[in-house]
Amino acid sequence: MATWYSASTPQEIDRLLAAWSSAPIENVELCSMLLEVAQEQVIAYAPAPVVSDPDTGIVNFQFSIVDGAIVATDLVLSSDVADDFTGTVTAPASSEGVRFEFEFEDGEVVGTSIVTGFDEIPSRYVYAQLQQAKNLWAAGEADQESNIGAEGYSFQPRPLDKVIRQLIRPQSGAADVF
Repeated sequence: MATWYSASTPQEIDRLLAAWSSAPIENVELCSMLLEVAQEQVIAYAPAPVVSDPDTGIVNFQFSIVDGAIVATDLVLSSDVADDFTGTVTAPASSEGVRFEFEFEDGEVVGTSIVTGFDEIPSRYVYAQLQQAKNLWAAGEADQESNIGAEGYSFQPRPLDKVIRQLIRPQSGAADVF
């Protein structure tokens, strides 16, 4: 299972330096910010999760109000499940991994929860985060003429360049000619 890069602990910094030897770890706050921004950009660009069953149902919130105050909330799933179904029904709520989960026993809901984040982060997302953090750092290091380094090599750093976008949303390779 892949894990997002971070600079919070000495072990995470060692892992980061193994992958990016010139990471700006002398300023841990800045380095952490670069990694967090890169992670947010990868998640924002990532495609919405694939729903295995598009007829999962509709999720509603149910509120109980007593004396003008909300005293209870609940998730209600409008979906057909077998009378003897035991298991979990998951309804995606966002492209960032947020989802509603409903636990069933013998066709009755016995538990509900809102789950945030991905269960498993694709390795290509973590690699894209690292590459994007490098791009963000390089963009901040360029001078007024977009030159970087002592030799004055010139390039135009761009957030989420096409290589990183391809990592996050790989193309199938088949032509789309319709």
